[in-house]
Amino acid sequence: MILVISNKSDIHCNPIIEKLKKKGEEFFRLNTEDLFTHYRFEYNFIDPNKKPYLSIFSLDTQKTLNSHELKSVWERRPLTQVYEFQNDKYATAINEEYDELTKWIRGLCFEGRYLGHHYLDRVFENKLKQISLAYNISRSLPFKNLIKIPETIVTNDFDKLKSFVNSSKAEHFAIKPISADSIQLDELNEMPFMSSKVDRDVILDFTQAHLDTAPSFIQAYIEKDYELRVTVIGSKALTCKIDSQKLKVGCGREDWRQGYDHNLGYQWIDTPVVIQEFCFEYLRKTGLNFGCFDFIMNLEGCYYFLECNPNGQWMWLENETQIPISDAIANYLSAS
Repeated sequence: MILVISNKSDIHCNPIIEKLKKKGEEFFRLNTEDLFTHYRFEYNFIDPNKKPYLSIFSLDTQKTLNSHELKSVWERRPLTQVYEFQNDKYATAINEEYDELTKWIRGLCFEGRYLGHHYLDRVFENKLKQISLAYNISRSLPFKNLIKIPETIVTNDFDKLKSFVNSSKAEHFAIKPISADSIQLDELNEMPFMSSKVDRDVILDFTQAHLDTAPSFIQAYIEKDYELRVTVIGSKALTCKIDSQKLKVGCGREDWRQGYDHNLGYQWIDTPVVIQEFCFEYLRKTGLNFGCFDFIMNLEGCYYFLECNPNGQWMWLENETQIPISDAIANYLSAS
């Protein structure tokens, strides 16, 4: 049995499930926001000579998942169920119980083959941890000097920021959000946060008051030839070249996510050997089996590591280029 942990709105699960059906694989989809209303579950330890087990029954599909029959687990986008109660006095405590039990159930299932992970994904979303790990890998053979990392500072100290900018040879810098995706301006309008290219003088015009309001995550801006999006599933690396530099300023040139509506060009290519080996080593050190890596190829022909999203999106790339990411996921889960 293959367990798919996600939510009802996650369309990335659908093509994988269709491929699992064609393979004749048994699967069980757990939409975690419905765990306590659309499922019945039991964790049981009765016989001291038998392992404890978890059983989940879906009221919608009439399927039953038994933990001892699990072949693999794919955790995509779990959500927490939130109840509204007439008596608000108990609502917080009861929802905390639901939330914690959901984590217990998710955590119990990760004893075998998995893509996505109930706590490792969160651990390795940490950009500081990513940069430190990438540095260590990039300094080891055979990667030494072949993959670089942009000069980086994360600080709330203006003197440190000023020193960083003045010591850098870069004329431009990329300002990046740490966690927030956007600001909701009103009921209809949202201002998304993207990476922004700014001149050094703009950074030096900051004051301590700016950094007291919000800490800054700033990197030297790398002038690009093109970008790479590498999706790694187990021992398979699938790479798309992203021609972001053909776009205009503010339309995806600085942050290719802004180029969706501006004819952003994609091309499925063979993964460069050094990139593939770097990504495999990165995932080996994290314990993850899936990651979406972003790299820049600069104008001098050098690769720069930007980040690894441990549970990133990929369907739009498959739709644009026919790169077989869903096939690779289905094959990994079914061990074929």
